[in-house]
Amino acid sequence: MVPGRSTWSLDRMNTRHLALAIILAWITQAYFLFPLPSDVVAKMAAGSPEMPASVVASYEQNLWLGWFTRVALILFGVVAGILALRGSNKWPIVFLASAAAYLLAAQPWQWLPSLGSWALQKPGLLYTSVVFPLFLIIVGAYALVKFSRRRNGHAV
Repeated sequence: MVPGRSTWSLDRMNTRHLALAIILAWITQAYFLFPLPSDVVAKMAAGSPEMPASVVASYEQNLWLGWFTRVALILFGVVAGILALRGSNKWPIVFLASAAAYLLAAQPWQWLPSLGSWALQKPGLLYTSVVFPLFLIIVGAYALVKFSRRRNGHAV
């Protein structure tokens, strides 16, 4: 313990560092929102002009749905970080919900078998498939402990 500081202030300081890490990790995900789905589809259509327009339109619709889902998840995760930064008791449950939603929606484990040496050429894939999910799991475990302590705590 640091002289002159209560354990509460140390815990709050550690939570602030964690909150900033949560916000930074989620904001980093915004980098992977680009190129936009319309750009991807335009490049794909230019590369194979014989592809039927209905297939291209369906593919673009699916890409946009995934894009908006990721934007919503990023915002949800940033809200968890902001709640932690403000010292809210609700941040662990919001973080757990955002982490679970991301892991279920993105299913990053599906890329693990094909990563290999290709991941060295695409560090973004390595980040989204390994680093970020591990961060979510580790911080999620911490959030679960914080949440369970608050639920089990009682006044003296």
